[in-house]
Amino acid sequence: MKSIEELCNKFKSLNTEFKTLSENMPTYIGVNAVRYIKKNFKEKSFDGGAKWDKLSETTEEFYDSKKFGTAGTVYNKDPKNLLEQSGKLRDSIHYEFDKGKIWIGINSTVTLPYAKIHNEGGSFLMFGKIPKIMPQRKYLGWSAGLRDNIRKNALSKFNVLMRKYL
Repeated sequence: MKSIEELCNKFKSLNTEFKTLSENMPTYIGVNAVRYIKKNFKEKSFDGGAKWDKLSETTEEFYDSKKFGTAGTVYNKDPKNLLEQSGKLRDSIHYEFDKGKIWIGINSTVTLPYAKIHNEGGSFLMFGKIPKIMPQRKYLGWSAGLRDNIRKNALSKFNVLMRKYL
């Protein structure tokens, strides 16, 4: 049987590690949430739901034209990679932690005027003059799947710590 002193030391160590875990939890949650959201691009759907609408013929023709793109940017016109012509949208997703809250979204230092219209859908003026309607291709937002993923990963970290001391 362990002595009282050994149990007290073990409890102090557990307490220290639990404090470290709780301090690092926002980072664990943020990293997992970003990874989970980026998975939507690979799956071409939001949270495992219905697949995104394919590109219209007009959009495909536009991508094939010489008018499309920015000099020096490599664009992926493969329809299997919808919303990933340059990868900037997917790569701009990140998290921030401030005052006890985690924010997950598009990096504010990157200018991506198309980010919102892709996520929410709706009408817009292409080049400021051509009316277009964009179908919603939601990739970012709160969902039951994201909540469950965060919960599962947080509990996993906690269980690893508890198993170490039981």
